[in-house]
Amino acid sequence: MNLKTQKIALINCLLNLYSASNNETLNKFYNDSIHFCIGLTSEEATSCHEIAERLFIRGKRSYES
Repeated sequence: MNLKTQKIALINCLLNLYSASNNETLNKFYNDSIHFCIGLTSEEATSCHEIAERLFIRGKRSYES
């Protein structure tokens, strides 16, 4: 997986995490988000988190490049 694809996957995973409606789903997306953070710098991961937060606040459910 290239870096761009990994960041998009992390952003989409975070969007799903924010809208999770039960603990099982929450745990799945939490673990997935940790997986997608592997290999990213803390700045890259923080940037993805900030993008996901802004999109979620705007009501977006997914992100594409």
